[in-house]
Amino acid sequence: MAAIHLAAFGQGLAALDDLKEVNLALALLWFFDHEGEPEVKASRLATTIHDLSLRNQVTWRLGTNLRAHPDVVRGKGPGVVRLKLSRKAALDDK
Repeated sequence: MAAIHLAAFGQGLAALDDLKEVNLALALLWFFDHEGEPEVKASRLATTIHDLSLRNQVTWRLGTNLRAHPDVVRGKGPGVVRLKLSRKAALDDK
């Protein structure tokens, strides 16, 4: 069932053609957080962006760029990120 939701969410993101790669990853991180998976590897976000055909090629710097985003903090494991708790409400409103 989550795959259907992810595909529908991906279609919505595809309609917003001006989103940069890091913003796509942030949107997917928000999606996974709402699906009960608050911590996600940056490499999984990159693979998901590619699998949903949102970008032809995802840069290898996505993890670094995502960790530098003010709405994101490092997760518990290597390469893992999560949304900053204080920014979740603001992201829900977007």
